[in-house]
Amino acid sequence: MSTSEVATSAADLAALLPDLMVRDERRLRRRLDGTRKIRDAKARQRAIDGIAADIETAQAGLRHRQEVVPKITYPAELPVSQRKDEI
Repeated sequence: MSTSEVATSAADLAALLPDLMVRDERRLRRRLDGTRKIRDAKARQRAIDGIAADIETAQAGLRHRQEVVPKITYPAELPVSQRKDEI
């Protein structure tokens, strides 16, 4: 399910921000706060929809970063590997 299907209000989007990387959270929170100044309802909704799309992109980027973290392995032939639990 995409973010735009789930969250269409500024409050719903704001609830998603803490799960993002800090740089994305700050950038998107500023943009979201700026939507309160937009008087035209249609223009405000277009801005919120754009932010929702950017949140989806940020979530995908975070998932990708988490997936590519290398798994730590200890080759058995190294002496330090035999004592890794003690170290």
